[in-house]
Amino acid sequence: MSNLISNPIGLFDSGIGGYSIFIALKKVIPREKVIYVLDNKYSPYGYLKKSKLKERSIEIINFLISKKSKIIIIACNTVTTNLISFLRKKYSVPIVGVEPGVIPASLKTKSGIIGVLATKSTISSYLFKKTSKKIVKDVNIISKEGKDLIEIIENDKIEENSTLKVLKSLIDPMMKENADVLVLGCTHYPFLTDQIKKITKNKMSIIDTSESIAFQTKRSLKNEKLLSNSEENTSNLFFYTGNCPKNKILINEKLIKIKI
Repeated sequence: MSNLISNPIGLFDSGIGGYSIFIALKKVIPREKVIYVLDNKYSPYGYLKKSKLKERSIEIINFLISKKSKIIIIACNTVTTNLISFLRKKYSVPIVGVEPGVIPASLKTKSGIIGVLATKSTISSYLFKKTSKKIVKDVNIISKEGKDLIEIIENDKIEENSTLKVLKSLIDPMMKENADVLVLGCTHYPFLTDQIKKITKNKMSIIDTSESIAFQTKRSLKNEKLLSNSEENTSNLFFYTGNCPKNKILINEKLIKIKI
């Protein structure tokens, strides 16, 4: 395994959402090289049929493996909650997934009510329902589909007033039900944190699992004896499919188009 130490971490999402995981990775394990695929061609994944989602995930993972990725991070709640068991059986490379942090939210709530923002595919998935059953007794979940939020982020409309209105329509009903914790159930949503705080006015704690995923990745690499021992690695690669990302969050990154 030691000859794989210098190999990269493979990361993918339907767009810019996985960049929130990338930022956390560079804080927690800065010596690691990351290859990130932004699959804009099929963004957002939340609208894909499961058969197409499976097909696309296989294509992207195969590409990341061809680039010698030593571990794969599925930086998408929709793919994780619908396909991670299948993908872990299919591939020998370690796979880390993401899913809404309802369990930590259930431990944090004081009112006994938590809100979850996620895609329709995540909310309706077996894994989300299974995880939700493990929460602390007498804690209730209010789930809302974050419809249009991914498109808002991808198109760099985060700071527009119309975005605040969309968020208010989703969060206000949760607050009226006395929800005091909000779970960001999509890797895109952390980029909306400042706008969300304007609405909640610190009346809701926000659960973002990005850092937890970074630490989980570190543990997996350590267990496999694959942690890099190089200096801080800045030779990360960003690939995209379809149209070039518009969001200014990626303005300092060199983006390479691929056809898969």
